[in-house]
Amino acid sequence: MPSIDPHQDWFLLSGTQQDGFTVLTFTRLLNTHDCHHDLPITSDTLRLIWAFNDQDPADENSVVYHGIKNKGAKSVNLLEPVQDKSSLIPSSTINFSFLNPSVPVPIEMTTYWCQAFNMPSLTAKSHIIKFGPVIPPESKGVVHHIILYGCYAPVNESLHGVGYTCYTNSMPPELFDCRHPIAVWAVGGDDFYYPDNVGLSIGGPGDPTFAILETHYNNPENKAGIIDNSGLRIWYTSELRQYDAGLVETGAAVATLIVPPQQPAFQVRGICAANCSQDAFPPTGVKAFAYMLHAHQLGRKLQMSHYRGSQFIGELGRDDQYDFNYQQSRLLTEETTIMPGDTIVLDCIYDSTSRPKPTFVRHRPRPSQLSSSYRVDWLLTRRCVSRGSTTILEPRSLSAKASSSLT
Repeated sequence: MPSIDPHQDWFLLSGTQQDGFTVLTFTRLLNTHDCHHDLPITSDTLRLIWAFNDQDPADENSVVYHGIKNKGAKSVNLLEPVQDKSSLIPSSTINFSFLNPSVPVPIEMTTYWCQAFNMPSLTAKSHIIKFGPVIPPESKGVVHHIILYGCYAPVNESLHGVGYTCYTNSMPPELFDCRHPIAVWAVGGDDFYYPDNVGLSIGGPGDPTFAILETHYNNPENKAGIIDNSGLRIWYTSELRQYDAGLVETGAAVATLIVPPQQPAFQVRGICAANCSQDAFPPTGVKAFAYMLHAHQLGRKLQMSHYRGSQFIGELGRDDQYDFNYQQSRLLTEETTIMPGDTIVLDCIYDSTSRPKPTFVRHRPRPSQLSSSYRVDWLLTRRCVSRGSTTILEPRSLSAKASSSLT
């Protein structure tokens, strides 16, 4: 029997029961200052714990045990800005799916599988206004994340439908340069809706005509016989919005990352330095409006900070209660302008107290673990890689109104 909180801070407003569903509406202060029994409600990931029994209690002292099965937990962000999603999808919207064609999931811990696709054939520029995952029931639990990359350099259309293990000798050389993210999903995430004045350009001059779907399979139990048809679906419209969007990845290169054992708070820092943003962003800057934090199972806290010179401007994203199984794109409460010459710093905190040996990162050599969306009028396509204490700016092709990869 759970103990009763001596300081009641939850106030019931209403309750209904209909068709097997019980709905309770209540209020609570974000911070009750009851440090012994309550947690503050912040923008961090929160775990809602629930349990129920079909038998109604006679009073607060006769609550019946819920049983083994009638309980659970769910990670949520209670302070996520509310969108009126019904108004964000016009009647002219068309959807297009990029799906793995019955790929056998390898019987090994980690696999990155790449599938090549032609982009939708369009006669004029359109805007992607929504994207989301397609995860069949048999693929749940083994699909860790999916990224759709656009190819801005010319690609032979005969490669459409080709599948291969990513970033290995089996990868067609001309596809190595397809590193510009169009849509990103990770485990626990849901559909992402762009704000009503923003869309990601496709079908226009300089936009990609070819794409790579990268799927990360995480199969630690070495399950056999799983056939995967997962992927991403995009929704696009010819009704153009005011601004073009771009996706920016920022973080630390992880190919050489080693997390030592028995560390409660091992810190890794990735920096997109001033020289990188100086060449990557237009003179008027860009507007950050959403972000997605990404780490693996040892990740506990992530924080992305924005600096102008030595001045701290603010946070671009933060989660001090990071949950590997809840990686959702989140809207910022207020847009933030990032100017050329600004610095973006990502701090990742790992807890390895459960590991008796060092943890080595064994997937492909790309800086990762956080992606952030930006509203842009124009971006120079660059790749900013933080390795240790240095930041390397790698030249890329220039493309008006294209996405930028800053990792």
